[in-house]
Amino acid sequence: MSRLRVAIGPAEISWTSSALAEGLGSADVDAELAFWSPLPGPFPTDRALGRVARTLYAVRAPLRRDVLHYQYGFTWIPGRVDAWWARLLRRLRVVSYYGDDCRRADVATRLGWPLAPFKDPVHDASVRRRVEAMGRLCDAAVAIDLEIASYLRPFFRRVYVAPVPLHNRTAGATSTRPERRPLRVLHAPSDRALKGTAMIERAVAEAAQDVPLELVVLSGVGHEAVGAALAEADMVVDQMHSASVSILSLEAMRARLPVLSHVDRRALAPFHEELPVVGVTEETLARELVELAGDEARRRRLGSEGHDYVQRRHEAHRAAAAVLRVYEHARGDATGLFEATADGVRPLPEAW
Repeated sequence: MSRLRVAIGPAEISWTSSALAEGLGSADVDAELAFWSPLPGPFPTDRALGRVARTLYAVRAPLRRDVLHYQYGFTWIPGRVDAWWARLLRRLRVVSYYGDDCRRADVATRLGWPLAPFKDPVHDASVRRRVEAMGRLCDAAVAIDLEIASYLRPFFRRVYVAPVPLHNRTAGATSTRPERRPLRVLHAPSDRALKGTAMIERAVAEAAQDVPLELVVLSGVGHEAVGAALAEADMVVDQMHSASVSILSLEAMRARLPVLSHVDRRALAPFHEELPVVGVTEETLARELVELAGDEARRRRLGSEGHDYVQRRHEAHRAAAAVLRVYEHARGDATGLFEATADGVRPLPEAW
């Protein structure tokens, strides 16, 4: 039996595409990366293609690959011509979504998702057009949680909620904290307003009146800097308007650090139920920081549980095993909303 051949691209954010390719490769899949040039953000790669090379790649890919796995709601060629070509050649077409590539103000407001106040309705029409067009062209969509799935399900025959693949670029061991320094709380916002940085700063300042804490805020830096900061941190506060957790939370858990973050449990798939995150709000964050700072045994337990959860669900080979389940299931006749993990695919209720 010949090896499965998969093309992954055209976008890369937080190295999720590279992690997927790495995980598929460990399962003896011929996984190939091809990205836009330049990529957004601090994500250097030797797989970026200019416009001409990208167009040639996209035209040839359906002749050379069995699966076209598009990332962040885009294909390689404007107008999605390459996806039409792949459809004509009956290749499997799957697209992964992660957040603002599909999030709309109208749906977020109607369903009460935490980020609704931050979404501008002026973008809704263009986002809907892009998602709807991909829904017509693709066999399936993959979402990181049920919030993201809620924006996709009206347009795709099949939507799978699956663990996001985690890269290994911040996988170093944590350092030993000197006895005399305060506990270090790390926060690394990509957007201060969206992540609730001001709330976090106030909460840490309030908690620091009762226990020795210092806040480290990183923004606009690459993963090497984040990895170094994780190695020096004692706790991580992720974000205050989230439905589930970010890549930073997963990186922190893998580093055996306790994570505090806002979580909307409606967004969690069954595999997320194992997620050992301390759920917080603006009103409870300072109190939770004080309690966690004073309980070293609990910090160690949460760190151990987080590490085990990431190993079980999000490490590249495990997340890729879930995606392989998607590829297999999406070739069948079943439609609807599903959870996909390395253990298999099962239907989920549509609660919206």
